[in-house]
Amino acid sequence: MSQSRFTRRSLLQGSAALAGVMTANRLTGSHGFLGTAHAQVIPEQSTVVCLYLLGGYNALFCSADSFVPANSFACTSSNVMDLGNGLVVDASFGALPSFAQQHMATIGINHHLSGHDTANNANFTDGAGNCYPVMLASAMGGTSAIKCVTVGQDDLPSNSINPYGAVSMQKVTDMASTIAALGGAASDPTVPNRVIAASGLTAVQAMTQQRLLASPRSLQSLGNAYSTGISTLMQPAQVFSYPTLAQAYGMSPTSTGVVDFQSKMAAAELMVLAGANVVNIIETQDGWDTHGDSDGSQVRQQMTQDILPPLATFLSRMLNTPGYNVVLAIFGEFSRSLPGSDHAPNLSSTVMGKYVQVGTTGRVSSDVTLSSTPAIPQFWSFLAAAAHCPTAPFGANPHPLVM
Repeated sequence: MSQSRFTRRSLLQGSAALAGVMTANRLTGSHGFLGTAHAQVIPEQSTVVCLYLLGGYNALFCSADSFVPANSFACTSSNVMDLGNGLVVDASFGALPSFAQQHMATIGINHHLSGHDTANNANFTDGAGNCYPVMLASAMGGTSAIKCVTVGQDDLPSNSINPYGAVSMQKVTDMASTIAALGGAASDPTVPNRVIAASGLTAVQAMTQQRLLASPRSLQSLGNAYSTGISTLMQPAQVFSYPTLAQAYGMSPTSTGVVDFQSKMAAAELMVLAGANVVNIIETQDGWDTHGDSDGSQVRQQMTQDILPPLATFLSRMLNTPGYNVVLAIFGEFSRSLPGSDHAPNLSSTVMGKYVQVGTTGRVSSDVTLSSTPAIPQFWSFLAAAAHCPTAPFGANPHPLVM
C-alpha cells in the first residue's frame, strides 16, 4: 500500500498542471477563453450558475417597489427600475446588460427559516443527505467529465455535499490546472502529455481500486474524482487564450488563483465553456449579514462596487451566447427584515437566463413577508426548468416564468 500511495502522490505532483485534480473532492483549475467553442457546441449546453451571497440577499434588489411607499431601505421612485410584468428592481441593476434585464425574474422561496445554519442547509440539501446542486448536475446529464463545481476558496455552506449517482462536487481554487487538463496548455513544455497523464491516472485508479471498493461511501468522491480526471484528459483538446479572458475581467494574465469575486466569475465562465452543468459561487468577501443597514446603503455599495461589474462582464459574454443556455441565480440565506435589516424568514431570489421570462413570484409585502409562495425544492425545480433539464428531479415547476 505504501507503494501505491507513493505512486499516486508522484503522479499528482508530476502532472498537477494537467490532471491536477481531485483528491478528496478537489479540482484545481485554470481560467481561459475557449477559442471557437461558442459556435461549435451542438446541442445547446446548459449550465446553472448559483451566486450565493453568504449572509442574506436584501429584497430591495428584486422587489424594490414593495419599499417605495414607506421609503423603507431608502427606496424611492427615482432609484428603482420597472422591468415590466410586475418586476421592479433596484436601479443598480441598470448596470447589467439589456438582455439580462429582459430575461430576469424574481423567484420567491417561502422557507420560514431565519437562522443562518438552518437556512444554509435547507437551501442546498433535501434533509436526506442529498445536495441540490449535485442532484441537478446529475439530472442534467451531458458528456462533460466535470459536472458540478464550486469555484473559489469557500465551500458550499452545507453539512451534506454527498455525491449523487456518478456526480460529486469538485472545487476549483486555481485555474491553471483546469486549462491544462482541458488541453489549453499544449504548448507548455512543462505540461505532461494528456494521453500519458490519463494512462498514469488510470493506473493509479486501478492500484487503489481495492481500497475504493472497501469504503464505497467514504471514498466515493475520490473514486468519482479519478473518473472525472481520466475522462477530462481523454476529451479532445480545446484551445484557450487565458490573456483574452483575463483581460475581460480586468485580471493579470499571470494570475490564475480564484481569490476574489472577479476571478470567481472568470472561473465560472471557464467552467461553463468546459461543459459543467452546475457552478457554485459562494461570495463571502463582503459581509451580507447586514444587521443595522436600515437604509440599504451597505448592500447597495457592495452590489454596485464589487458584484455588478464582474457579473455584468460574465452576463454580457455568456447569457446570450449561441450554443449555450446559462441560467444565473442570485440568492442567500434569507431576505433582510425591517426595520433593522435582520433575518426575514423567507427569500426572494433573482434568476436570469435566455429562457427566463420577466416577472415575479417573489414580490414581498411592505414588511418583507411572502404569503403563498412555494418553498425551496420548487425554487430548484424552476432552475431545472430554466436549464431545460430533461427530467424534473425536484418535482413539477410551479413558477410560470420560464419558456
